[in-house]
Amino acid sequence: FERLDRIPGNWRMRLSSVEAVEVNDEFINAAANCEHLCPQFHPSLQSGSEAVLRRMRRRYSMARFLEKLEQMREQLDHPSFTTDVIVGFPGETEEEFEATMSLCREVQFDNAFVFKYSTRRDTPAAAMEKQLPRELIEQRHAMVLAVIDEMGARRYEKFVGKTMEVLVE
Repeated sequence: FERLDRIPGNWRMRLSSVEAVEVNDEFINAAANCEHLCPQFHPSLQSGSEAVLRRMRRRYSMARFLEKLEQMREQLDHPSFTTDVIVGFPGETEEEFEATMSLCREVQFDNAFVFKYSTRRDTPAAAMEKQLPRELIEQRHAMVLAVIDEMGARRYEKFVGKTMEVLVE
């Protein structure tokens, strides 16, 4: 995005989803030095539990995920973070679900797309044991949404009474 940043004018560019494994020092430095980049990032969390991430076959750890977000907060001007969360993955225990809730609170995401796990035919997850009952998945979904809404409201309160420049897309 460094080449794009050289285009003159009053405009902004936004990135869509980024994978935590793709966020390295070079990426963070480029983002920090980019005048036109909107500092809103969407790294996909999926779960706050290492065990669930392994069952999902994700290529990152929570420690690395948190480290990258902290680096971005240190080097960028008020970055905003949104994410994706999946609740109810096969075998998700109460402790694993609480790890996700805890991590969401720790990160203070501005918003999240919260998905309810659903079986997809011919996928490894569909064949896993300990499929969760739909009612439990619905309950967990509502709980994560409530936490995300609360965090977003807290962040937005910081802007009350401030004059902000807005660029309408």
